[in-house]
Amino acid sequence: MPQTWGTAIFRGLMTNPAFRDDFINTAADLLNSYFLPSRAAGLVNQLEAELLPGMDEHVRRWQPAFGSVAGWQNQVNVIRAFALRRADIVRSHFISQFGLTTAQLTLNVAGGAHRGSVQVGRITVNADLPGANASPFPWTGTYFRNLPLKLTAVPRPGWRFLGWTGVTSGTGNATLTLAGDASVTARFIADPATPLTPEYLPGTSEVRLRFAGTPLAPYKLQKSQNLTAWTDAGNFTTAANGTAEVIVPAAPVRQFFRSEPVADP
Repeated sequence: MPQTWGTAIFRGLMTNPAFRDDFINTAADLLNSYFLPSRAAGLVNQLEAELLPGMDEHVRRWQPAFGSVAGWQNQVNVIRAFALRRADIVRSHFISQFGLTTAQLTLNVAGGAHRGSVQVGRITVNADLPGANASPFPWTGTYFRNLPLKLTAVPRPGWRFLGWTGVTSGTGNATLTLAGDASVTARFIADPATPLTPEYLPGTSEVRLRFAGTPLAPYKLQKSQNLTAWTDAGNFTTAANGTAEVIVPAAPVRQFFRSEPVADP
């Protein structure tokens, strides 16, 4: 009886378009991460490697139905085959039940994952996402067409979200409805760098400018004589600790320098 009631409630919920879309997209999120065939098979391989050294003794002591280590490994192969096929079969159920078609969504972060990540639906694409690589971008997942997908840019400390390439939404969250394969890139820009005390280099006609900003971030150096008209004077990138040093020639007149964060195109 409880199962009957549960089935009736679920069928009722599926008549709600918002719930239906969320249910389908959540399944796609999980199939692209936690249930990704490579990840599922990797877990099987990991458990097999942990159990294999003691399996011979286990078989001799308990005489299980599979009868030998080779018999046990045959059963592991069955589980591994199931793990590799499961995602495609589950996805085919959604396709046939709801009359869906699929498309590939590729997500990227301009400049690299140290700038930020992208949340699609209920998963956040970064190095911690199950099934993702240590360098996760570009990342590609299989989603269903004609369903709205929510995209959120998540900047890392020291970075600000600048905008999207591949979807129109300004500098806020985006909603993407796939009509076919699509590629979306999140763009981030570093926080402004703080100028530190400059240093005249003895015995030279040069000045060392120092800045403290966002680690591994690109900046543009600008100069001015009146703090009104500024011209570009070069570019620099901060080190892993966020600092940078730039050597400039000393001028016979007073000069002012500033830095401006720049974004990748």
